[in-house]
Formats: sequence, C-alpha cells, structure tokens
Amino acid sequence: MDPDNAQGDGQVVKIMLPQSLVQRLEKHINPEKHNRFIVDAIEQRLIFEEQFAALEETAASWIQETDEDVLPEDEFMTWLNENEGLWNQAQQ
Repeated sequence: MDPDNAQGDGQVVKIMLPQSLVQRLEKHINPEKHNRFIVDAIEQRLIFEEQFAALEETAASWIQETDEDVLPEDEFMTWLNENEGLWNQAQQ
C-alpha cells in the first residue's frame, strides 16, 4: 500500500510525460514525493475544471435572463477600461 495514498484505494495509472516536465519534476521534487505531488496537481486541476464547468453552466442561464442593470459586454469593457485606475487605487 502506498503511504501517500491515505485511503488505501489507489490505482496504478500509466501515463507518458514530456521529458522536459519530468526533468523539472526531478529537479524540484524529492523522488519519494513524486506520487503525492502528481496526485495533488491533478486534484487541484480537477477542482478548477469542476468550478469552471459550474460557472459556465450558471453563466449560461444568467446570460439568458434579461436584466436592465447589466451592461452589454462591449459597454462593460469600455466602463472597465475607463475605471481601471479607480479599481487599482481601491485595492491598495
């Protein structure tokens, strides 16, 4: 059993990685921690993908609704560009 797999229900998966990626992994990550690093990286990416899919799904339904307070995209981008300095000042 892999000690990095706390659940004990792991499955061996064979993947091909670009040599440059393997070299970077070997340079920065202790070989004993490669598995945990790759598992964490996949987990983080899947969380991102799931959140992005949920946002796309909800955005599609939100965009379909008409709301007088919502600017068309081109007008919003113009407003955003004109007010970028105010936003940056507020963040400081």
